[in-house]
Amino acid sequence: MGNAQEYYFTVDRRMQESKRAQTNSCPHRNFSKAIPKTSRFPRYSPPVRFCALRLRFSLLRDQGFQLHKEPNALGFVQGGRGKEALQLFNEMQNLSTDNVKPDKITMASLLSACAYLGAIDHGKWIHSYLRRSGIECDVVIGTALVDMYGKCGSVERAYGVFKEMPKRDTLAWTAMISAFALHGYSKEAFETFEEMKAGGVKPNHVTFVGLLSACAHSGLVEKGRWYFDMMRCVYSIKPQLHHYACMVDILSRAGLFKEVEELVRSMPIEPDVFVWGAVLGGFE
Repeated sequence: MGNAQEYYFTVDRRMQESKRAQTNSCPHRNFSKAIPKTSRFPRYSPPVRFCALRLRFSLLRDQGFQLHKEPNALGFVQGGRGKEALQLFNEMQNLSTDNVKPDKITMASLLSACAYLGAIDHGKWIHSYLRRSGIECDVVIGTALVDMYGKCGSVERAYGVFKEMPKRDTLAWTAMISAFALHGYSKEAFETFEEMKAGGVKPNHVTFVGLLSACAHSGLVEKGRWYFDMMRCVYSIKPQLHHYACMVDILSRAGLFKEVEELVRSMPIEPDVFVWGAVLGGFE
């Protein structure tokens, strides 16, 4: 590859350019300034908006109206305001009225907030609430629980929920594979993928991100190549930036910098900060 040090600084410069490009293309990268599509309030700062929500719920409660909380809870989560979503849920519980009964979509969005924040204690409480309230743990709730426990570091709990699910779709299998991969349980991730295929469930592009990540953590270059080719040739899934970043990570960790350069040059899409970051990671 020539001078490794020169290549390092070239990559570093390209990564900084990618960061600036992403910032310029998404002026609301700071989600605290972005307005969730489901928000019914003007462009207030998060504390003011939350106070407005509390006032709205109090007024509706006093007037005996049904409280429509789902769009607001979803809006907070989708806007990167997971903490506010959990606060809103706690406020709804404190109202102590039959009008405040969260549905499955609300609960799934709250579990996503817990996963985003790494708030496993809140996640456990919501899991317990689901059991007490008798809300059915269907594939949506089950997948959200697996994802939450996995991202919060409790792989054993994630697997326990997964095994209890009566039905598992692509998203459920992918959530479990990703949880295993995230925490270095590569063998378990690969075995789960084989079970998924045996059950006739088709993987998606996120499934292969998990599998490739597992290969990177375990240093399995050939297996990584195999999954990358399987994704394209068997399932006709077009590689995206995250797949390329994973492959670059796999090759970089193995010191295969010539292949890294060839892969990056052959990409049909412009490398982003994740791809360049994976390249730099190989020099550490």
